[in-house]
Amino acid sequence: MTNKIVVPISSVEHVVNEFFQKDRTLTPNGAVRNSTLLACKRDFLFLRAPKLEYQPYSLSKAQADALRADMPSFAAILVYCSSIDLLARVMKKSTGIHNSKKYFLWSAKKWFGRNKSQSNALWKMRCAMSHQYMIEKNQRAVPFGFSGSMMFDKKQRKWTLNLNGMYGDITHAIQKAHEHIQGLSKFTQQKYANFIYEYGFFYTQAN
Repeated sequence: MTNKIVVPISSVEHVVNEFFQKDRTLTPNGAVRNSTLLACKRDFLFLRAPKLEYQPYSLSKAQADALRADMPSFAAILVYCSSIDLLARVMKKSTGIHNSKKYFLWSAKKWFGRNKSQSNALWKMRCAMSHQYMIEKNQRAVPFGFSGSMMFDKKQRKWTLNLNGMYGDITHAIQKAHEHIQGLSKFTQQKYANFIYEYGFFYTQAN
């Protein structure tokens, strides 16, 4: 029987901050350690394709416009839904598959500020894209265009997702969940830190 990972009380604050706020620290063997949650945030930011004319991409305007025209908003929605799933698992401290829908809907409402109809729409999109890599013909994503992250056209029965708003959701959800854990006792924070370490919510890059 293997011993469970236990993060010392003295290291709990560092581990929680590393997962939610600032990762890419070095492990004792010199590998770069990443937070899966912050990786989701970085991936979404890239798929949203801002500031491609600047460092580290330094593309010309024509190159940047051409790349933006081809950016995979499909993948951006998957990353957004993965962020919801990931926060659900961490905040519930559960890796079981039996409550996937329940936890996803809870996370979308609690941390991402989505209402019931938006949460249910996201769950349907998440399942369709995860299992068949498909999306209903009346859904679309845009990089800008309205306030917020989701809008439903009742007449056309169509959801439109605003990628800028969705990135804001991810940023706010991470901050909100982090502040929630910081407000708990050290003993309870340690439970979160242990769970994050034990179930692989950090990963190291291959050399």
